[in-house]
Amino acid sequence: MAMRLLRPFTGDIVEHSSSHHSQRSCHRKVRAAVSYSPDGVVTVMLAFTNDMFPRVAFATSEDHRWTLSSWQAQRPREGILSLKGKLYFLTTRLQFFVVDPPQHVGKKGSPSSSSLPTPRMVAICTLDKIRPPLFLAECDSEVLLVGRTDKSRRHIIIYKLADIIQGMFIPLESTGDNSLFTWKRSICVSSKAHPTIAGSSVVCLHPSFKYLGQYHLRSQSWSTATDGHFLRGPIPCPYTLIHHIYTCYDRHYW
Repeated sequence: MAMRLLRPFTGDIVEHSSSHHSQRSCHRKVRAAVSYSPDGVVTVMLAFTNDMFPRVAFATSEDHRWTLSSWQAQRPREGILSLKGKLYFLTTRLQFFVVDPPQHVGKKGSPSSSSLPTPRMVAICTLDKIRPPLFLAECDSEVLLVGRTDKSRRHIIIYKLADIIQGMFIPLESTGDNSLFTWKRSICVSSKAHPTIAGSSVVCLHPSFKYLGQYHLRSQSWSTATDGHFLRGPIPCPYTLIHHIYTCYDRHYW
């Protein structure tokens, strides 16, 4: 698996070495975290979402091959999120782990001899604070934990990881002009880019499992985000932009 990274602001392309891992299915289920050192070295970490392959692969722009972590990630996992070059893991026990990028040891132009730091547990939550389904999301550079208040799944609750680390469980009442699309991967979408989706809302599967709903955090109420039962398979054209955003990470649909 070869990888090329495009820097959107400069147009520079950084090419990374190939991965020789034999399980091709893992390549389709991966989270990538990218970081940059002051001397221009780019580091990429790849976390595979398949619990059957619990290691993290990493390489720098100076390396000729990928290296696998000496440790195994915590399993089973509820979600993985990448933000600011770091990987965040959420386990089914509601434990939060962070993997920092490796420090580049060699000089620019030479392979690195770095190793990947072991995951750090930074916080833990309990089921009396939040219920499944659980998702990790990012909004305004904050890591968020999205879930339900009880078994009925009627109401959504969101916590900031930064608050949980401090032992505070303060429900987030607003995400500003942004809305969260939560599913296999969570996406933060500005209502300015998609006016039909209100800010401070969460687009997800309605508790009835019949359609995509839009949950409004301020009013704690549901509305229909779009028509069509997408769980039965790809929706016939014409499909809406909401369907495309929600399913763009699932190759079953595209």
